[in-house]
Amino acid sequence: MPDMALACMGGSYGGYSTLVGVTMTPDVFCCGVDLVGPANLVTWMENIPPYWVPMLPLLKDRVGDYESEEGREFLMSRSPITYVDQISVPLLVLQGLEDEVVPPNQSELIVDALKANGVPVAYLAFEGEQHGFRQAANIKRALDAELCFFAAEAFKVCLRF
Repeated sequence: MPDMALACMGGSYGGYSTLVGVTMTPDVFCCGVDLVGPANLVTWMENIPPYWVPMLPLLKDRVGDYESEEGREFLMSRSPITYVDQISVPLLVLQGLEDEVVPPNQSELIVDALKANGVPVAYLAFEGEQHGFRQAANIKRALDAELCFFAAEAFKVCLRF
């Protein structure tokens, strides 16, 4: 657990960044909130929705080529799931169950691994939501969960001082 109270939070690419933060720099953050962030860049790219297919050449150029062995190795070296054993701080994961851009299995990879490793993780899956939340009740539920999560983690940090 770091000596400071620095948390990370983000959605989509920001969710990926949160996962990267708590995996690749595990001593920096005291907790994180991941909203629909991809955990495995290879399987994420293999399963992009049909309406993203026209962007695939751009994704291969900017993110990596999941179809070549070298590209797959590169993508896995940047995938949070590769470093999940380094997560030692609590994580809140929020996911829309109808998300086609970052399907629920991406969040479930991280959640299952953290549970297996005994790391505190909370997972909220939202029926009827896609890549981001649109329903007012779900937005409120997500915000309430984030606030409660951060308040609880801040309290734990305060107890250390």
